[in-house]
Amino acid sequence: MRPFNVSSLALSPQRLLLRRFQRLLLLGLLTTTLLLGGSLGTFALPVAQSQAYCEDLLVNPGFETRSGWELVGVESPPQYTTDRVYRGQWSMRLGIVGATNIPSISAVQQTIQIPTFATSLSLFMRYWPINGSNAGNDLQYVDIYNAYNNQFIKRIWSATTSITILDIDGDGDTDEVDAAIQEWPFLGSDLTDIKGVTDRIRIFFAVTNDGGGGTTALYLDDVQVRACDSQPPVTPTPTA
Repeated sequence: MRPFNVSSLALSPQRLLLRRFQRLLLLGLLTTTLLLGGSLGTFALPVAQSQAYCEDLLVNPGFETRSGWELVGVESPPQYTTDRVYRGQWSMRLGIVGATNIPSISAVQQTIQIPTFATSLSLFMRYWPINGSNAGNDLQYVDIYNAYNNQFIKRIWSATTSITILDIDGDGDTDEVDAAIQEWPFLGSDLTDIKGVTDRIRIFFAVTNDGGGGTTALYLDDVQVRACDSQPPVTPTPTA
């Protein structure tokens, strides 16, 4: 039998140097952890970064169904329409289009409960405003009310002039070609300050026509009221 060579178990100088370096590295890790008042476990495990949690509060924001919105107006009631759409199949039309100009209000509204977790609150919407010539005192606007007592809080946006729909072919109508060359403007508004006033709001989109001159209308689509926080709300654990 071939004799066993004990010297073969000796580590090479390179391995000895590597093992010494590993020991020094471990000692430095332990020392740093203790100085920071932690433990090796808490030091070694990375802490996951929290991500913002957001919740959309409006029901039927794209007007694709007949739910969520309360329609306001008798002389010129608001209408779900496919005339002009930003996204999906439907949008909402307020005001007067292609009809006799009469004094009227045309509006949609929805009541929203602001979540307790929300640290920010924002409104986003796409809109297509239309004014006829010499529209006078006609107005397009978005208002916020306290849903508990119907007290006015603030006006988010208003306009008395807007996009003039072109009639390229000269037939007096606004056809698909006219609509295609115009984009839906985007509106974003910070509503966070409302959280200090009430936790329940009514958001009111409206068009008023004064009955004289040209008519005014407003198309709405992709309307969102979004509440956000850096952490998701805690879901209570059901008890038996």
